[in-house]
Order: sequence, then structure tokens, then C-alpha cells
Amino acid sequence: MKKESSLFTHKIIFKVCLFVLITVIIYAGIRVSVSANTDEVSSKTVSIKSDAAMAEVPVFASEVTLGTVSNIIKTSGEIHPIYGVNLNPEASGKITDLYVDVGSAVKKGEKLAQIDNKIQKAQFQEADSVVTVAKSAIKLQEVLIETSESKLVAAKASLDAAESALKNLSLTKARLEKLFQEGAVSRQSLDDVVAQFDAAGARFTGAESDMKLAADSIKTGRMTLEMRKAELIRAEANRNSVKVLLDNTVVIAPFDGVITARHADPGAMASIGQPILRIEQDDPVKIICSLAEKDLSMIRNKDINIIINVDSHNKAFEGAIRQI
Repeated sequence: MKKESSLFTHKIIFKVCLFVLITVIIYAGIRVSVSANTDEVSSKTVSIKSDAAMAEVPVFASEVTLGTVSNIIKTSGEIHPIYGVNLNPEASGKITDLYVDVGSAVKKGEKLAQIDNKIQKAQFQEADSVVTVAKSAIKLQEVLIETSESKLVAAKASLDAAESALKNLSLTKARLEKLFQEGAVSRQSLDDVVAQFDAAGARFTGAESDMKLAADSIKTGRMTLEMRKAELIRAEANRNSVKVLLDNTVVIAPFDGVITARHADPGAMASIGQPILRIEQDDPVKIICSLAEKDLSMIRNKDINIIINVDSHNKAFEGAIRQI
């Protein structure tokens, strides 16, 4: 009984070992077949014959390469002009001229409409004339100062001459007085010299007075000149203010664009803050669209391509993210 049990155990062990051996042989065959075909086509079917099953087992081998995975986000939005403003006149009055219409292409600074400016023109002409008068007053005052300076030079020369003559006559008078006391000259000769001395003294005093008056005139003239300059500054400031009011009667284009709306006609009354035209710039344009919150992190990268498909143009355009 023990021999039969031992024989049965040996048979079981033999069968297990045989099964393990066959499995190892099949696995080794698969490894050899796949390795032999690695450098050929990137994807092939390998046939393996198993002694146990005697059937073909299909095995697929693919070559792995590095590449870029693209994430595409699709959305829709509305096309708006990059700039668009309503043009309001800055002055009230009757519209005398409208130089554009809907669809007109305009350039920055181009004149688009005119408000009646008769009053503003008259005010500007008056303010401009005040500036002209102020400038003339300055020139006149400068001439007066130059005249006073010339008088000062002449007065100084007269003073120097009078002073020199007075000194000479003073010496002559002193000599004649001594000679008169000695009886060498007559009384008449002494009186003549005394009269000349007195006249020279009067001329010296007059020259001093003229010199002082000329100096005072120069000082006063310069003070008046500063006042005239201040008046000119005030007149120019007033003219500039009136010029602004005159300029406000003209409506001009703030940028290059196209007129997309006209709200008034010539002859209508324009009011401050009430638009009469609308201008838009459609090159380039902006598109306002919305995205799911989960996609926001994907578009924060600067290296993304924005492709815009416009149905009406049947064409794709490139774009860029301006604001999130």
C-alpha cells in the first residue's frame, strides 16, 4: 500500500515538472521572437507555435516616440470694434455742416461737423486785438525806456561839462578876487567872472536835476514795462480760452475709423453731451467670449495659438489673448 502511494506521488510531481518546463519553453520562445523583430516595422504580428496548444498567438509590438499632445478648446463670441465712441459736440448751437455720413472712412483729426460759431469768432477777434494792443504797449514802453536812457547819457555829459566849467570859473574867480584886492583888475572884470561862475553853478544844478529825472524815468519805465508784460500774459490767456471755445464748435475724428451712425442733420440744434455721430475702428477687432472655469488654466500659457473662424468670411484668422 505504501509503494502504490509513493508511485502516485511521483507521477504527480513528474506531471507538475513537465508542465512548468513546457511553460518556460513557451515564454522563452516568445522573448526570442519579439526581440528578433524589434528593429524592423514599428508594428508587426508575431506567430508563436506552442507545443502544448499548437496554435498561433498574435502579439503586437509598437515603437514608442516622443510627441506633443494638443488640447483644443472651442468657444464662440461676439466681434466688437477695438475702439468705438459716440461723438458729442462740446458746444451748443445749430449744426451748420456735416461732412460725413454712415460708412465714411475718416482719419484722425479730420473735421466731421461744424456748429455755428459766429459768436465765438467775434469773441476771438476781440481777444486777439487785445493781445495786439498789449504787444504794441510793450514796444512803446521799450522805446520810452531807450529814450530815457539816452537822456540820462546826455544829462551825465552835461553834468560833467558843467562841473568842469564850474571848477575852472571857481579858480578864475579866486584869482580875480585876489587881484582886485591888490588893485590889479577892475571891479567890472571881477563882476563878469562872478556872473559866469554863478551861471556855471546853475547849469551844474540843472544837469544834476536832468540826470536824476532821467534815472527816475528809466526806473518808472521799467516798472511800467513789467506791467505791460503782465497785461500781455493776461490777454493771451484770455485769447487762448476763447480759442478753446471756438475750437469746441468743430467735431473732429479722435482716431482713424469708420462712421457707423449719424444722429443729426444739418440745421438741427446740437446740445452738449448729445451724440451726433458714432465712429468705430474695426482693424483690428476684439472678440468677447466666455470659457468654462476648468479651461482657464489652459489659456494662461503665452505659447498658445488662437484661431478665429468667421462664418461670414469663410476664413480663419490668427489672434491673441488680450485680457482674461
